Amino acid sequence: MSREDNPSRYAYPVYFAFVFFPLAVLPFQAAQRIALAAGIAATTVSLFFWLPEVKRSRLYLCIATLFAVASYPVMLAFQLRQPTIMIAALLACTFFCMRSGHLLAAGVLAGLTLAKPHIAAPVLLPLVMWSLAEWRTKKSFLLSLVATFTGLLAAAEAAVPGWIPHWVGTLEAYARYTGANPPLLDALPRCLYLPVCGLLVAAIIRVSLNSRLRDPLFAVAFSTAAFELMLPFQIYNELLLLPATLWILAHKDEIQNKGQIRGLLWWSSLALLGAGWTSQVALTVGDLAFPGSGVKLWQVPLTAIWLYPWPLFLTLGACAATSAIAFADDHAQPFLTSAGTWLGFTPSKSAIPQDGA
Repeated sequence: MSREDNPSRYAYPVYFAFVFFPLAVLPFQAAQRIALAAGIAATTVSLFFWLPEVKRSRLYLCIATLFAVASYPVMLAFQLRQPTIMIAALLACTFFCMRSGHLLAAGVLAGLTLAKPHIAAPVLLPLVMWSLAEWRTKKSFLLSLVATFTGLLAAAEAAVPGWIPHWVGTLEAYARYTGANPPLLDALPRCLYLPVCGLLVAAIIRVSLNSRLRDPLFAVAFSTAAFELMLPFQIYNELLLLPATLWILAHKDEIQNKGQIRGLLWWSSLALLGAGWTSQVALTVGDLAFPGSGVKLWQVPLTAIWLYPWPLFLTLGACAATSAIAFADDHAQPFLTSAGTWLGFTPSKSAIPQDGA
């Protein structure tokens, strides 16, 4: 096997080692056990950070932890000791610190999450837009993020001079030998993939700006669901869908009261989420009772997991469209009132198109 096709190539940036170096000094077996325990603890804590305040009761947190830890993507990430677990937990801490006003800490944590840039981007993009939109009060987040990332880059360059071009070449080879396509690329002609990605990024920016004060978790949920369709499909990366899943579960009544289509999308998301979880648990129990039986039906949970981001994104997209109409309504009414007064009449609010009109 040539070096260009060698799947054992180190596919992370050099500064990734700085974030996880404590495990490197431990014996392998001890490092594995600690990584597993830390992953379980980090996933549980991240649930608390993502959950809306009204849903942080002990019972709700226990139920959410049970379902999250027993899901196929999380179980696979635990089995592989995937670094995505810790990056996802750091992203949850970043969001919590940002929302609670600890901007310097949020920026430092955000810089550390860039050890896996493609995992960090879906959460950091809304937070960066939030910081830019409220620069006078939120600039310390972005400045500390840039300072942390610059420090990591400088340290990496000092440790391994000239590593960036080699890493870029490794990423190109990694994209070839993994063979994983983005779900969006599987659904669209190749020529449309990049334009649609551009539109989705623009939508993420718009939703982030509109939702930053009213519901910042929604902005992160929409972004993570959209990026899940744009990035190459990896089962364990569906950890990133945790905030989106928690958001739609916490806003069940609000979604279902906004029309049959949104309700149908919500139930479709829930059905696929439940199918993946139930089939995985059933196959696990069946394989314990009848060794080898689970191998025959392993495609069932995998199919549900592959399909799940689609109705989830569409549900959030429908909610984003409703929010955009409400946002336009709130801003259009004063404008129309002023214009009507200047022209000699006062338009009624019913003249403005409403959702569903």
